[in-house]
Amino acid sequence: KIVSYNFLMASIVKTTGKGFAFEPNPHLFNNLNNSVALNQSQNFITVDSRALSSSSGETVKCYISDNPSNSGTSSLINHGVFVREENFVLVKTITLTNYFQEKQIGRCKLIKIDVERAELEVIKGATELLEKRVIDYIILEQLAGSPSQTLLINLGYSCWLIDEEKKKLIPICKLAKDY
Repeated sequence: KIVSYNFLMASIVKTTGKGFAFEPNPHLFNNLNNSVALNQSQNFITVDSRALSSSSGETVKCYISDNPSNSGTSSLINHGVFVREENFVLVKTITLTNYFQEKQIGRCKLIKIDVERAELEVIKGATELLEKRVIDYIILEQLAGSPSQTLLINLGYSCWLIDEEKKKLIPICKLAKDY
């Protein structure tokens, strides 16, 4: 998913925009960097090995997935799905707000967040940007009724489920909690 979304976005923005990817899992970081180079996308995709979180400059555990067919369950949260307490790497954190300041990003049309239960921490680290409406749209994989959803709604964002099969949006308030 990581690679496909980055290259899909890069194909849309090309020379008119940039894509930024965060991947604290060292194996996935290397794969993503190699894919960027192979696709000659270095001019519009930047890959960062730091983890997005609610604070910058911390060193935290990134739990590495044990699933050989799905390394995408790696997370800063030990959520218990193909991750174990003893299988981790230490990674540095950065907030999205600090990253925008660091890279002098003034506006963002779309961000996609898929951080395996660490959504609230990423949203907290982007609160200033979200309050200022610097980010137009967010694609976020989260549970319905989650604290990250509540925070987004409190910041004035609407939440919808993308029903890929039916090709329509469903208001998240119509979903069962934890869906």
